[in-house]
Amino acid sequence: MKSWKRRAGILSILLVAGMIFLMWNMGSLVQSTIVKTGSQLLGTPVTLDSVSINPFKGTGELRMLAVANPTNYSEGPAVEIQEIAAQIQPTSLMSEKIRVPSLAISRVKVAYERHLKSGNLESLIQHLEEQLATWPTDQESHFQVDLLTLKDIQVEISTPILEQPLLSLQLPDMTLEHLGAEDKGVTASEITSHIMRHLLDQLLAEFDEEGWQGLLKRFDSPAGGALPSKFNDVKEKAKSLLNPFLKPSSPSVEP
Repeated sequence: MKSWKRRAGILSILLVAGMIFLMWNMGSLVQSTIVKTGSQLLGTPVTLDSVSINPFKGTGELRMLAVANPTNYSEGPAVEIQEIAAQIQPTSLMSEKIRVPSLAISRVKVAYERHLKSGNLESLIQHLEEQLATWPTDQESHFQVDLLTLKDIQVEISTPILEQPLLSLQLPDMTLEHLGAEDKGVTASEITSHIMRHLLDQLLAEFDEEGWQGLLKRFDSPAGGALPSKFNDVKEKAKSLLNPFLKPSSPSVEP
């Protein structure tokens, strides 16, 4: 009897120690997973400064997430997110689908770089789609996100032929609801796909045809043009970069 009690006591101590170790290191484990998986899916380095998770309170916080530009684009990040705050239903952590009542993404900075045939965001989304087609999503955790918000979104549009950005703007706040409410839910990689697609769609829709035509006129205005009139060849290249926006379209990403 004493031997049995001693074994049970040792087992209890080991279980408690294991739980403490897991809770203590959960943030770093999630951080390394996001960095590794995100870099593979997007085909470019992903960095994340810190992750804080409290499973007992059902809260999670990520600080300073950055996605580097893909190959053939300028140095520096394409997307920077200062803060991601999640409310998690603690009782769902051990279930097949983790319930996230709220996922708030704030202070987002997007550096959209447009080349002749495509842009850096389109390149990231294309690589993500190609990876998701063969990605073993059954090995990932699945989520139901009731409310996803993106706030304070700053966008800077540039081209490789101009030293100064073409345009800086602030996008309206965005909301996505009931992600993964049906079936077995969505994975973190699929949520990323939704966010990237929504960002690009909102960016391209921010200006209607008249708005982009007005921006094109800047290059034809003697006083208001971004380039001196003697650089006619560069001016024409800049106009050709803007022409795709007259009929904006973004890559299709399956929900």
